[in-house]
Amino acid sequence: MKNASITGSANGIGKAIVDLLLLNDYNVLQFDIEHDISKPENRQYIIEQSKDCDVFINNAWAGNSDDSQLQMYYDIIDEWHDDKDKHILNMGSLMKYKTHVDADTEDALYSNTYRITKKELHKQTILKHLDLSILCKMTILQPGFTETDFTTEFGEGIVMMKPAQVARQVLNAIESDVHIIESSFKIR
Repeated sequence: MKNASITGSANGIGKAIVDLLLLNDYNVLQFDIEHDISKPENRQYIIEQSKDCDVFINNAWAGNSDDSQLQMYYDIIDEWHDDKDKHILNMGSLMKYKTHVDADTEDALYSNTYRITKKELHKQTILKHLDLSILCKMTILQPGFTETDFTTEFGEGIVMMKPAQVARQVLNAIESDVHIIESSFKIR
């Protein structure tokens, strides 16, 4: 039986991943808002609690800190980079948006803010960890728009994936033999 640890586990994509992993006989450690990853002591607590896990899913993002997910990534890879039996999955996705209204047309304009992206993960892996021999399995997943609390205000007409569809992709990545996986997916 594999052991997995996931941040952002209480709802949306995180909850769907937890539910699917439990159905597939994984032991799952769950961390959510009370373990605010913008605080270094919380990130260290999560890593310490996850030390016996095979899989770490970096799914959370703290609204009070734009780089919280990236900092969690730095911390977990510092601990797990040299263990070929460990697997780190980073979830990069549209997380929140800010609405601005054009004064002339009264049209809503959206300025998107993203969680950690595949491009940023690659850049940071290379820049920060060039001197490390990264042996752990790495997966970078970038789902398209997914029906969660963060996307409910986008309105009608946008076709979104269900969190369970994203969870299935996560499970596929976990169970893959491929050492480094990067994948973007969306409903077509």
